[in-house]
Amino acid sequence: MEKMASYIKHTDKEHTTTEEEHFFQIITSKHQKLYAIAFSYLRSEADALETVQEATCRAWIKRKKLKNSDVFRRIRKLADPYCNQLLHG
Repeated sequence: MEKMASYIKHTDKEHTTTEEEHFFQIITSKHQKLYAIAFSYLRSEADALETVQEATCRAWIKRKKLKNSDVFRRIRKLADPYCNQLLHG
């Protein structure tokens, strides 16, 4: 029962949102901005898309530690080293 309570976290008047749905909503709403930031560093569509995917995966793995207001900022911080790795390595 405790697992179920932690799984269903976000509620509003009409809809209960699971952790997965909430994370997906944040990623969907910020995808273009993340892509634009990565593309501005890398100047490559493929590398920018890969960076967004990698940062999103890393954020998903660490999602339990993230605060709701923190998710976009954290994903961006995860993307920066990956961009540097693609640029210099």
